[in-house]
Amino acid sequence: MDYAMGRNDRETERLMLQAELYRPHSRHLFTLAGISPGMRVLDVGCGAGDISLLIADLVGPTGSVLGIDADPAVLAVARSRAQGLPNVEFRQAVLPSVELAGPVDAVVGRLILMHLADPAGTVRELARHVRPGGVVTFQDFELDTCRAAPPTALATRCLDWIRGSMRAGGITPNPGEDLYRIFRDAGFPSPTSPAPAPPATPTPSTSCTPPPPPSPSSP
Repeated sequence: MDYAMGRNDRETERLMLQAELYRPHSRHLFTLAGISPGMRVLDVGCGAGDISLLIADLVGPTGSVLGIDADPAVLAVARSRAQGLPNVEFRQAVLPSVELAGPVDAVVGRLILMHLADPAGTVRELARHVRPGGVVTFQDFELDTCRAAPPTALATRCLDWIRGSMRAGGITPNPGEDLYRIFRDAGFPSPTSPAPAPPATPTPSTSCTPPPPPSPSSP
């Protein structure tokens, strides 16, 4: 997997700042998806560990989280941030090749599928690790819905820079709109796409999850 944003300390800092902005919305969406105490969760493309730490809080001490990422440097940052949390582990892996000792209750990810050459195939492979009746859920955004009200020249220019950078890196600026199709292509017959925001958090985002219970041919 080629990461268009680059891999360095400044990018890791940017990811952690971005995570603070998205935290309330991510917590809201993962709660809607069914992440709850006691679950064993696989966080794919975990980066500096922000979603893994958020999920660790949702599953509590009786649950566990395994975060995986391809970058050993960012995993070192994640491990340092998770010190003292016995229910969080980080491991290096390149998607979709993930080896687990046993099934998990859920697979989660945020802003990761846009970076994959075959997102549907990756979701299909990851779903094989999920127990029957479990959860597969991913969160992404719709950048074209971002705007300032009233419009400002600075906000418009910044958004144009971000969209242009994503397109130059081969990434769509609206990956959220592809989630439903990705889940259908991965074999889930009727995925759901909730996009409500919690109070006072207008971050545009989309999460896609297969409905409970899944079909007999899907975890």
